Amino acid sequence: MSESEYDKAARVELADEAVHWDLGSSLSYGQYLQLDKLLAAQQPLSSQHNEMVFILVHQVSELWMRLMLHELTAAL
Repeated sequence: MSESEYDKAARVELADEAVHWDLGSSLSYGQYLQLDKLLAAQQPLSSQHNEMVFILVHQVSELWMRLMLHELTAAL
């Protein structure tokens, strides 16, 4: 399979999805995801290299759990 054939086969059609894709010209990707708040939440209390890893891993774990509860609620 050529690369262009692979791209066509891998493409997902979303036109019929009930998702709002148009964020408008006044809302950026970063604003939509509130990246300023998200990235400001990593505040290590020391200069230890592993502290940032600890913070990020645990924050991501909390986000995955939140998504799991969101999906479970929707399924019920």
